Amino acid sequence: MTTLATTNPQEAKVAEPVNCACPLPAYNGRLVKHSQRPEIYLIVNGYRRHVLNVDVVNTLFVTNRTVKDEDLVDLIAQGPDIGTSAGLVQGNKSDPWYFLPGDNTKMWIRDETTFAQYQFRKVRPVDQSTVDQIPSGPDLEGRTD
Repeated sequence: MTTLATTNPQEAKVAEPVNCACPLPAYNGRLVKHSQRPEIYLIVNGYRRHVLNVDVVNTLFVTNRTVKDEDLVDLIAQGPDIGTSAGLVQGNKSDPWYFLPGDNTKMWIRDETTFAQYQFRKVRPVDQSTVDQIPSGPDLEGRTD
């Protein structure tokens, strides 16, 4: 609890915590959850995206993944959920890797460092025409740490 500065003690007011719901790109790739709730979120390009169920978690992320308790998770701006059709693909023309967040778009994974920061599991090879038909979303951004 914080009080606002004033010269009159009777005017002192309690300041409410700031709830900015701001993007937080410094957390890109992190899996986070509130310590008092079971929901897991992936921070994608600064936005928390709810990973809908344990099957999606197991499909996307390595077995020994790290999920951090972050009680301020609600202060991170919310993006769309990671859908049940989410996945990781690569076309057969030495195409780069793509993250499919389950919203009918593909997000280019720029490099192995970004891939590792997101704790992603194995990429599934698919026919190049399948990759080419999926609309492109923004590139998947990593952290600069």
